[in-house]
Amino acid sequence: MKGLISKITILILAFAIGISAVYIWIVKFYPDPNVYSVEFHDLMRESKSYDGKIVKIQALYIQGHEASFITNPNREKPITVSCF
Repeated sequence: MKGLISKITILILAFAIGISAVYIWIVKFYPDPNVYSVEFHDLMRESKSYDGKIVKIQALYIQGHEASFITNPNREKPITVSCF
């Protein structure tokens, strides 16, 4: 009987930890509606449209000794931005 009570207690505790972990995961990784997902080339061509907004892009960041660059090599005509 004592072993059964300890197993049930451990089971309830594990369940509670699992539910808490799922809740924290949902709250932390819930997509923010104020973040705009934008293609890199659209951001470069129409940068005034996104002025003051938070954007999410997928690009390649290259860091060298004298300069850094952001580019999207997947396009036919890649746009490269120098970051000094």
